[in-house]
Amino acid sequence: YDITLPSSRSLEPVTLSFNYPVSETFIQEADAALQKELVEENLVLILDGDTINLDESILDNILLNIPLRVLTPEEESGQISLSGNDWEVLSEEDFAALQQEKKEASNPFAQLNGLFDEN
Repeated sequence: YDITLPSSRSLEPVTLSFNYPVSETFIQEADAALQKELVEENLVLILDGDTINLDESILDNILLNIPLRVLTPEEESGQISLSGNDWEVLSEEDFAALQQEKKEASNPFAQLNGLFDEN
């Protein structure tokens, strides 16, 4: 089955394909008392009469397999830089260079550089 979820970063729709094997154990209602421990831990599903209701099993397995973090292919490959309104993610080298530029720009004596150069 395919499911479309929003990307965790950009909220762009991402279609994911799933194919998970499902293994469930069903027991008769009369056997539920004998298997009380399994019923309490939700390890078995109780039959409704002579029919098997797969709705609960299917929904549980779909919900349990939905990933918490979904990214577009571009976001997974790192081709998109993370940024927003007045912020961006920098590498350590870029951050160090930016801090050095700020330090040099805030130096009060920076204006005096070149004052006594002979031209």
